[in-house]
Parts: sequence; C-alpha cells; structure tokens
Amino acid sequence: MGLLIYEWKKLCKRKIIWVFMVVLLIINAGMFLQEFFAMRFKNSDLYHIRAYYMEQFSGPVSEETQEEIGRLRIRLESGEVSASPYGSAEGDSSILREMSEEISYLLSYQEEIGKYADLYRKNADVLKAEGKKEEAWKIEKLFHAYDGRELREYQETTGWVHLFSYQKSTVFILLLLFLTIAPIWVSEKEDDMLIILCTTRNGRNRIWRAKLLCAVSAAIVFTMLFIGEEILLEYCTFGLKNPMLPAYSLPEWKMMIPRLTMIGFWLLLSAGRLVSTLFAAILILGLSSLASNIALSMFISGVGIGFFLGFGEIGAKSWNPFSLLYLNETIISQQVESILGNAWYIWQVHFLAAGLAIILGCMLCLWKRRRV
Repeated sequence: MGLLIYEWKKLCKRKIIWVFMVVLLIINAGMFLQEFFAMRFKNSDLYHIRAYYMEQFSGPVSEETQEEIGRLRIRLESGEVSASPYGSAEGDSSILREMSEEISYLLSYQEEIGKYADLYRKNADVLKAEGKKEEAWKIEKLFHAYDGRELREYQETTGWVHLFSYQKSTVFILLLLFLTIAPIWVSEKEDDMLIILCTTRNGRNRIWRAKLLCAVSAAIVFTMLFIGEEILLEYCTFGLKNPMLPAYSLPEWKMMIPRLTMIGFWLLLSAGRLVSTLFAAILILGLSSLASNIALSMFISGVGIGFFLGFGEIGAKSWNPFSLLYLNETIISQQVESILGNAWYIWQVHFLAAGLAIILGCMLCLWKRRRV
C-alpha cells in the first residue's frame, strides 16, 4: 500500500494531468449539455409545451388516453380550444402527435414482442424435432427473454434516452489514461532508475504490483469522474424521472435482451465502460513498458488501443475487450453463443472477454517483472 501511495504522489506532482483532466471535464460538460441547450433555449416553446401536456397525460397507458389526445388535437386544429400557455395550435398539435405515437408504441408493445416470442418458441420446437438440441437451446433462451413482457406506464423518459446515447466521454478518458499511464515506466527508464529498482527485492516484486494497481486505480478514478459528471448534469437538466420504468419502454431499446429498469440499464452501461477502461489502462501500461521515451510509449500504446478499437468498428466484437463500449447497441443483439455447454447472450460474451483480457493482462504484467 505504501508503494501505491508513493506512485500516486508522483502522479499528483504532474500538474499537467490535472489541468488536462479539468479541461476535458469542461469540454465533456459542454458537449453533454449541447442537446439540452438546443431543446431548452433554441426550441424552448416545444420544450414547455411537452412538459405542459406530460403533466396531463402521464400515468397508466390506455387507449382512452390516446383517444383523448386525438380529440384534443382535432379541437386545437379546428380552433375550438385555445393552445397551451407556451405555444400555438400548430406547436401543440405537433407535440400531441408525438405523444400519441409514443402511447401507440406502448400499447402495441406486448402484442409485437409476443409475436417474436412465439416465433422463437416455434423455431425451438422445430429444431428439437430435427435433433438440433444445441441450436434449439439458443433459440429457447431468446424466447424466455421476450416472453410475457408488457408496458403499463406512460412517463417522461427524455433524460434517460440522452444519458444512454451519450458516448463521447470515452475518448476523453482514454486520452487521460495515455497521459497518465504511458510515462509510468518511461520516467524510471529515463532517470536510469529501472535497473536499480529491479535489483532490489521491493523493486523486483512490490514495485511492479504498485504500478499495476496505480494504473488500475487511475482508470477507475477517471471513469467514475466522467460518469459522475454526466449523471449529475442529466439530473440537473433533463431530470432522471421514473428510474424504475423498464428500459425497453424506450423504442430505441425495445428489443433489449435483459429485463432491466432505467437505473439498471445505466448501471450496466457504466460497468461496461469501467471494465473497458480497466483493460485500456492495463494495455497501455504493458505496451508503454516496451518504450524508452514518452513519445514512443504513447505511440506504441496508441497503436495497441487503435488496433482493438478498429476491430470493434468493423464488427469483430464478439471477443474484443472494447466491445463493451458499444453495449448500448449490442444489448439488443439476438446473437447467442455456446460456451462450455452454456448459452450466452453476446453482451455477456463481451463481459467475459473483457474480464479474461484483464486477468491475462495483469498476469503478463506481473510475469514481466521476472524477465527484467
């Protein structure tokens, strides 16, 4: 623990890290709030109109509510009733049309998702009859994921959609990790301290563990800072209402495999980002130890990170540790893999791959100390 604290003290003395972190946090906040400012100020009338009608129509979803919205639209367009205090008949009608479509989605969800469940059940029965038990098992797993779902509440969820969709801060976290972790070993080499450290008992064993723990803890701190900033900004702007609503009540994630609430989905996405940045920290630490100067260490680390990110972009995600950065997309994937006699959803495979990569990376970093 003493050596870990010593490593962190060295990081704290590098003021450029903390200045860079503050700058990135400010930039991230600006980019995160961009959509809110556009809605709140550029389209302020529509923002207030939606809030006005949500107070009236939020609650248990029913066909009566949808019909009432339809009648109100007709009366607004004909001039029988006046518009809301914040807009015009045209603006009110546009928002009411949007709300009607949202309620229509909720009303039809159970029937629509039930069709998928029935299709998977029938396909599983056919595969069982053909003796393809493993394939039938995979399809049956999808049937159980979708069977019996329904949506009963119509509530405001704009804040959650924005929070789940925002991914830009991952780039800022990786930049911080480059600046923080890449010089950890190079600074020892440039001062000719690495050989001396590795000739001592503490240097050969404990110092390697301390540097590894320093890299891992830095990844955790930076990731939690950005995640914390985003959840706080979302709470203060759009608001995080109705955290216990099913996440699949959002049309973007209607085919979501796990049955998660809004808060549960956010926790899963946050866990995915954290695991990915942990792998990135260990990868940067291992690759940077091969270099003799800071510029080369950052270049080698960048190539390594780019390699894995590139595979993610072209679709090679199944066993890519950075696949968890795309979790808000792959969570709806109906791909099922068979591993060690068990059926795994693809998002579960991503967690397994990242976990194994982290363990392997730690083992390689600790094994490397015996080679110096």
